[in-house]
Amino acid sequence: MLTSELTTSHEGTHTARRPDWVLTKRRSADTLMDFGELMESSEQLLANAARRGTPSERCFARRLIEEVPTYCRWENLHGSLMRAVATQNRRERQILVLKKIVLSMVHRKAPFEYLKERRITGFARHQLFAVFYGKRDYADSVVREHIAYLMSAATYLCAGHLVSASLQNPGFDESLTRYQHQYNEYFCAHWQCLQVDVADPELAAINALLPLLRYELKEAREQILAASSIAPGCLTLEDLRKRTGDTVKLRTLRLVK
Repeated sequence: MLTSELTTSHEGTHTARRPDWVLTKRRSADTLMDFGELMESSEQLLANAARRGTPSERCFARRLIEEVPTYCRWENLHGSLMRAVATQNRRERQILVLKKIVLSMVHRKAPFEYLKERRITGFARHQLFAVFYGKRDYADSVVREHIAYLMSAATYLCAGHLVSASLQNPGFDESLTRYQHQYNEYFCAHWQCLQVDVADPELAAINALLPLLRYELKEAREQILAASSIAPGCLTLEDLRKRTGDTVKLRTLRLVK
């Protein structure tokens, strides 16, 4: 996820792993996050991602920071979202609003990620922009979508980290990367069915699966929104796998003939 470094064989497959450069400030469970702190943390995280993030994170973070007008637009948009978080009067409500922001950014950045990862070009690319932007000029539509991607990816990065830092729960990172993968697969299938006649047997089968994919997304979303922090003293799977030095290698038994 964007609060975790992704160990991948390619960018489409991922395993959540927290990098060493993210903010790790711990807070008591009932301390509210104020607007200034949310924005300061977001700006610092974006700057850190531009220097030491994954290749994908460095790319969009640097582009956003270097394009001053776009960065100012992102500050205003992100600020309005963070203000909605800051106005909540309970910590758990703040975390819930942050989670909803993260999930909405997964949806918003999906079209551009689809174009990039699937390397969609030519007529199919023009067709997608025609669906999303209507009769607007193609070149202008591409620029608008790229800007929207930069801003949504940045907010996803920042809000996702704020949730992880608040929950102190590695399971959130894993659930979010899994949700993002599920949504990208759903978007791809949905778009394929919109492009051509679903009378095609293969596409008809994909179209028949869409309700199931939507249901799985709904279930995954509800689980993410309902998940809370780990209870004190509980061990995660990651904790259980760590070497403690208390184990010894067993001797190999040999059969006696």
